[in-house]
This record gives sequence, C-alpha cells and structure tokens, in this order.
Amino acid sequence: MSIVKSYSKANDTTYVYEQDMKWNPVTKRPEGTRKLIGKIDPATGEIVPTGKKGGKKKEKTDSVQVSSDSELVKKNQKLQAQIDTLREQVTSLYAENSALKKENSTLSKKIQQIRDMVNQ
Repeated sequence: MSIVKSYSKANDTTYVYEQDMKWNPVTKRPEGTRKLIGKIDPATGEIVPTGKKGGKKKEKTDSVQVSSDSELVKKNQKLQAQIDTLREQVTSLYAENSALKKENSTLSKKIQQIRDMVNQ
C-alpha cells in the first residue's frame, strides 16, 4: 500500500488516496485500487478526511461574546494605562542600571588600586 496525491485543476484541490497494487495473472498486468483518504488543506498542509465519516469537525462555541464599542474603548484605555506604567518602570530601571554601572566602575577602580598597593 502506498499514499498517492492527485491534483485537480477544476477545483484547485489536492486529493490523497491509499493505493494498493496487485498482479492480475489473466491479463498479466498490475491492477490498482484506490481508496480516498481525504484532501490536503492548502493553509495548513494537513490531510482533511472526506467521505462517509465527513470532514474535519469545527469546534462548537457555546457563547459568542460580542463587545460593544464602549467596552472596547474601556479595555483599550486600561491597556494603555498598563503600557504607560510599564514604560515608567522601564525608564526608572534604566536610570537605576546606569547608576549601578557607574558605582560598579568606581568600585572596580578602587579594588584595582588596592591590588596594586598590595602587590608593591
């Protein structure tokens, strides 16, 4: 058994078949049988089953939440406030980091001076 792909120009779809080849001693030729497995989804490249079992089932959503414009505006304002808070925190952390770097540099110089004094 092998998997065979067949492209249909009519509906721009690639079908996937399971093919089984057998030798026919009467006609002295191989004969094949094909069983349709499904078709390839062009977006994902996955094989979507077709036939008696049906296609791929869509997930059911029990409740569809529709937001009004005012709710979206409120959410947007909350998110914007969070963004502003995070920007302030980042700015203060940059300042703190810069101060720590300067302090680290100063301490490194002092340590080097002490090492030089000890080595003399």
